[in-house]
Amino acid sequence: MASPPPELESEHEHGAWRVGIRQIKQGHRWVITEIHVTPSAELPTGGLTARDFDLIRPVSLAWLARRGEGPPLRGTRPREPKWADEELEFLQRYADLVRNGERAPAKVLSEQYAITERAVHNRLSRLRNKGMLTRPGPGAAGGEITPKAKAAIKRSRRL
Repeated sequence: MASPPPELESEHEHGAWRVGIRQIKQGHRWVITEIHVTPSAELPTGGLTARDFDLIRPVSLAWLARRGEGPPLRGTRPREPKWADEELEFLQRYADLVRNGERAPAKVLSEQYAITERAVHNRLSRLRNKGMLTRPGPGAAGGEITPKAKAAIKRSRRL
């Protein structure tokens, strides 16, 4: 996988808003340096509310831009608020790497998702705490997708 550019600008249509995000790479992490929110067409009544901005989720849009994937997130709450599609995809990729015998799955995922290995371990811990991934022995890579996670994956594919 080619390394991402040190600077990235992206634009996302998000409901009644157009969101421009500029991010730069500082060391091992990406930092959002600018967020521009403008109306896509006519200014909605009431302008940009705090709720609108919360639903835009600029950090998630920035992550999607770094991955080179789209479309941007919608301006409504996800139907699966506890298990976002990104989390389920991350979980499935991890389980596939473990199943295929990858000795350092956290390193592979950190490169694929342009995040640190510590961030990968934090995500895996959250998924385990949510009951989505079983726990391997101390310090060991591993774990399997739980029935709870399989049900969430099945529901997300139907949406």
